[in-house]
This record gives sequence, C-alpha cells and structure tokens, in this order.
Amino acid sequence: NATWVGVAFMLALAPVNVVVFSVVGKMRRKVLKYSDLRVKMMNEILAGIRIIKYYAWERPFAKEVGKIRDSELKALTRLAYVSAVGFSLILLSAPIIQPILVFLTYIKIQDEPLSAATAFT
Repeated sequence: NATWVGVAFMLALAPVNVVVFSVVGKMRRKVLKYSDLRVKMMNEILAGIRIIKYYAWERPFAKEVGKIRDSELKALTRLAYVSAVGFSLILLSAPIIQPILVFLTYIKIQDEPLSAATAFT
C-alpha cells in the first residue's frame, strides 16, 4: 500500500529532526553564554564607571565589550543559518515531498491510473 511509504518517510525524518534541533539547542546555549558574558561585563563597567572615567579606560573596556559582542554576533549568525536550513529541510520540504512519494508509489504498484477522485479520497 502506498500509504506506508508516506509513513516511512515521516519516520525517517524523525532522526533528522532530532539531530538538527539538538545542534540548534547547542548553538543556542553558546549564544547565551556570549550574551551572559557581555551583560556581566556591562554590569561591571556600569558599577565602576567613575573609576573608568577617572583613569580614562573607556577605550580598552569598549574593545573588550566589542570582542565579546563580535563573538556573540558570529554565534548568532551561525545559529540563524543552521535554523533556516533545518526548518526548510524538515518543515517546508516534507509536506511537498511526502505526497509526491506516495503518489509515485501508487502509480508504480497499482494497475489502474491515478485519477483525481482516487488522489483526493
């Protein structure tokens, strides 16, 4: 029966789904680590702003915050790309590929041609 091809396709996508979203979860934790570092650094800067201004340490602290922010942006960019590819592979292509596989299987295993009445019932 052609229906089982669709079921098998959905079952085959389950491990792919697990892998993609586990990678997304790891990347999200990395982004949060950089965000936490940046927020912690900004809190320390704001707590000691008088000393920083007194000794004119604005530029070195700005460079440190900039380095952390650059790392955070790189991690966010990678996360966005992986999420986009993962979502497009799993969530957008599956509803298109599955009926095609089911109908092709039906055409190959049935003696009668596929009609609109058969396809939509």
